[in-house]
Amino acid sequence: MHIDLYKKSRIQELEEINIQDYIGDLITWNFRSEEVALKAGLDINWDIVNKTRLMIININSIQENLSSKGVKDIQNYAKKVLYPTLSQEVKYSNPNNLIGFRSDVIFILLHSNNDKIKDKDKASSLGQRILKICNNDFIGSVSIGISNHMEEVTEIPKAYKEATSAAIMGRNLFGENRVVKYNELGFFPLLKDLKFNDDIRVIIDYLLAPLIDYDKANGTDLIETLKNLLDNNMNISTVAKDMYLHKNTVLYRKNKITEILNDNPFEMPYTLNYLLAFMINSL
Repeated sequence: MHIDLYKKSRIQELEEINIQDYIGDLITWNFRSEEVALKAGLDINWDIVNKTRLMIININSIQENLSSKGVKDIQNYAKKVLYPTLSQEVKYSNPNNLIGFRSDVIFILLHSNNDKIKDKDKASSLGQRILKICNNDFIGSVSIGISNHMEEVTEIPKAYKEATSAAIMGRNLFGENRVVKYNELGFFPLLKDLKFNDDIRVIIDYLLAPLIDYDKANGTDLIETLKNLLDNNMNISTVAKDMYLHKNTVLYRKNKITEILNDNPFEMPYTLNYLLAFMINSL
C-alpha cells in the first residue's frame, strides 16, 4: 500500500516537473518550430492550440519573503492548497484552459471561443473569481495580470511579458490584490523603459533632487508630501488625513515646496513633469 502511494506521488511529482519545464520552454520559446512546441505539449497532455490569452498570478508573499525561512511554508501552502482550488475554477470556466504552477507564479493559458470581446470579458471575469478565492483562502496577497489577445502560439513569450508587466506594474501603480489587463497600463510600459535612460535620469534628478537634499539636511518629508499632493489632486484635507498631519502643516509644506523648487509643481505644465518623474521612479 505504501509502495503504491509512493509511486503515485512520484508520478505526480514528475508530471509537475514536466509541466514546469514546458512552461519554461514556452515563455522563452525554446523550440525549433511551432510543430515541435505543439508535440511537446501533447506529450504532457497540454494542448496549446487555440489559446489566445495568458494570465499570470503572482504570489506576492513569496516574492517579498524569499530571504525568510517562512517562504517554504507559503510556497507549500500555495502549491498544495491554493493551486488545486484555483485549478478547479480555471477548468470549470473552460475545460480546455491550461494551468501550471512554477516557483512563485501560477501560469494560465486561456482557451479561445473565437470571439475576442467575449474572450476578454471571460478572462476578466475569471481573474475576478480567482482574486475572490485568493482573498478568502490565502493569507498573503496576489497580483493578477492578463495579456493582450494572441493570434499565434508563437506569441506566448510576448504574452507572458505582457501578463507579467500587468501583474507587477499593476501592483506598483494600483496596489495588491488587483486584476490588471495589459492594455489598461496604457503608456506605463513605455515609461518603465525610460527609467534607465541616462537623459531621463538627469531630468528626474533635476526635478526632485532639491527636495530630496532639503529633506536630508533638515529631517523633513517634503518629497513624500509633494507626491501625496500630486496623487490627490492637491487636496490638502485628503493628504493631511493620509499622512496624519494637520491641514495647516500640509499647507505650510506645500508653500515650502514651491519656494524650494525652480518651478511650481502645482501648476501646469510643470505638474505633468513632476507626475512623470514620480511615476517613472515607481515603475
